[in-house]
Amino acid sequence: MTHSLRLALLAVLAVLLGACAPKISLYPDYSAPLLEQHISGQGENKIALVYVTGPITTNPRKSFGLNSVTRPSVVQETVAQLHKAGSDPSVRALVLIVDSPGGTVVASDLLYTELMKFRRITNKPIVVQMLNVAASGGYYLSLAANLIHATPSTITGSVGTIFVSPQVYGLMDKLGLGATVIKSGRYKDIGSPLRPSQKEELKALQNMIDSMNSRFLKLVKTQRKLDQKALNAVAEARVLLAGEALELGLVDAIGYTDSAIAEAKKLAGITGNARVIAYRRTQYPDDNVYNTATGQWAQDSFLQNTGVQINLFPNLPTGFYHLWAPELSPSASQF
Repeated sequence: MTHSLRLALLAVLAVLLGACAPKISLYPDYSAPLLEQHISGQGENKIALVYVTGPITTNPRKSFGLNSVTRPSVVQETVAQLHKAGSDPSVRALVLIVDSPGGTVVASDLLYTELMKFRRITNKPIVVQMLNVAASGGYYLSLAANLIHATPSTITGSVGTIFVSPQVYGLMDKLGLGATVIKSGRYKDIGSPLRPSQKEELKALQNMIDSMNSRFLKLVKTQRKLDQKALNAVAEARVLLAGEALELGLVDAIGYTDSAIAEAKKLAGITGNARVIAYRRTQYPDDNVYNTATGQWAQDSFLQNTGVQINLFPNLPTGFYHLWAPELSPSASQF
């Protein structure tokens, strides 16, 4: 065999191997559209699984590493899935898988509002299935569902509001650093990390928290039809296991995703088989209901697996949150 013939055969072999090789992307392209993926079951009627996982924000998420990837925010990704489920007449009901400690006040409210709009416009029922944690803002958005299910070990509750503001003035004093702030009004730099807050500033922030939290509690009372005794217990903002949440009326049943799917079928009036689907940017082998990813990578957490409070700052900016995050303070905090 001549040298040129050997080169030609090697070239053909490389092309064939390249065509057969699986496509692997270390840095996935999140401009790829969400596509319907079959999870289980058969039939014309569909039950759509929509996942809300991780901290709830309107900010795009960036992965860490040399080649960082920007991914859609939790709000954007969830709303995109709602639009797909709402525009498909074959989708008869939605099972919302919630695994989140909460997030910003605005983002939590946006998702609640979008879910209520989905129900109103499409007349399709929603059943929430809580996983590890569905606390604070994770519970807030769950209030939009027709039914709420939790696993026996789900942590939920934490119905409350918190203002988070990192403090760096002590460190600056030690380093001999300072800052000049020129402001137009006495409250213009309220919550500034560069100085201690004054008593009247703390009072003003507390009033804002109380107002935001009043809306949260009002939604709980209205949507869950709680009596005053149960509402008073919920207003303590404690985290609860599923059993106590069931007793207080915060959830409707204790079970797993299969029971949530069965309830969704019942609410939709489906008597026969139904196809369970999800919307993902990546096709997964052996896909099932426990895959909470829409793309190749799981979401980053606020805390980035670190217990050092200074590392919280880039990922937890100053603001108001419906969030259960005990890592924020070594002492007891109001949530």
